[in-house]
Amino acid sequence: MTLKRAATGTYHLASLPVTTLDRYVSRTVRLGDLEVEGTRVLDYRGTAYEVSCEITWDQLTGAGLQLRRSNDGGRHVDAGVYRDYAFLNRRSTLNPDASGRWQGSKSPFDPSARRVRLRVLVDRTSVEMFVDDGRYVHTSEVFPYLIDNRLALFTIDGRAVFRKTVIREFTV
Repeated sequence: MTLKRAATGTYHLASLPVTTLDRYVSRTVRLGDLEVEGTRVLDYRGTAYEVSCEITWDQLTGAGLQLRRSNDGGRHVDAGVYRDYAFLNRRSTLNPDASGRWQGSKSPFDPSARRVRLRVLVDRTSVEMFVDDGRYVHTSEVFPYLIDNRLALFTIDGRAVFRKTVIREFTV
């Protein structure tokens, strides 16, 4: 954790993964800038990786990533932004929380910025999302099938560019 100063002059705590995580990177896949309107399934399969990107747009309701996605798209963990909040949601995976109270998390987000930086760590049983260089962090235990290893990008009500999209695979 570090103390960061925002452009407005205010301070906030920021949290990022430990740098020793870099030792476990086995392969880096640089996808560059990807334009998305709707859902774009990537030609990538994995269960232990980090994906990072900066999403920019002119007008839309939401954007993000579908992690640990099934082949048919019916099961996945969603990470991204929607209207005025960032979110991580595991509702579309196997879920021991029948009440629905603990299936997702939210944090404030300013959509007028028309951009967000996401860094998401994925492994067999957890997803951790760092929003805007760790200003907000979401962590969730997840319950995907082992065969659910796809990755997709999505937008809601608009088009976005997922800039500098990079996947770093980890040795399991």
